[in-house]
Amino acid sequence: MRSNFSFLFLLSLITIIAGCSSSQHKFVSPIKPRVIVLTDAEIDDQCSMVRFLLYANDFDIEGIITTSSQYHSHGHRWAGDDWLKPFLDAYGKVYPNLIKNSKGYPTPEYLRAHSFLGNVASEGEMDSITPGSQQIVKVLLNKSDNRPVWIEAWGGTNTLARALKTIEEKHPERMAEVAKKMRFFFIWEQDSTYQSYIRPHWGKYNIPTIISDQFEAIAYRWKNIQPEKMQKYFDAAWMNEHILQNHGLVFALQGAHG
Repeated sequence: MRSNFSFLFLLSLITIIAGCSSSQHKFVSPIKPRVIVLTDAEIDDQCSMVRFLLYANDFDIEGIITTSSQYHSHGHRWAGDDWLKPFLDAYGKVYPNLIKNSKGYPTPEYLRAHSFLGNVASEGEMDSITPGSQQIVKVLLNKSDNRPVWIEAWGGTNTLARALKTIEEKHPERMAEVAKKMRFFFIWEQDSTYQSYIRPHWGKYNIPTIISDQFEAIAYRWKNIQPEKMQKYFDAAWMNEHILQNHGLVFALQGAHG
């Protein structure tokens, strides 16, 4: 549902700082955090996807996976299986300008090849093996790269649960190895699969987990949480003038969807 990049962005900054040699004052390219995004494509997720794409040079993106939640699934406020296409098309059009500022932006072709449909049939459905769940399995079982993988659930965790169940069923001897690689960042718990499957079967491995509700400060109830002096920056008039209107193709797409 709602994404919060502050933690991962801070992690990126720490990595950059750590990559600078204090003795030789030589800059070393940072090691980017590996990220898999699970999103139910709610309106705020679509806006978050715009911001995520604009920061795509800061991450090694292993997957963008459409999943469901208690709020969105097939037949229930669904944005469509192909909702991501116009966002990636817009990214492709601004990509030549983005790489003028940073060579680290992934190509549009790479992002399309790493976008998958997960478990979207209904809230919490985790019986079906899907392209999205299989991508998670592939990344987690890949022995050639043992760097941590941040798995962000902006929506439900059911596609992640399906992937972990596949690993438990087919590769039980590798569960501890896989768990050591994972980091969880969940925006609320937007279906029951974390409590019903992930915790009971994987909790013993003490996977670092953040379940965040801090987005409330900038989400639906911002007027009740933000200090009065900050509220103008969340008002439609300020947003339209300074962000949504006449500030480039990708931001225009955000305005159209959010």
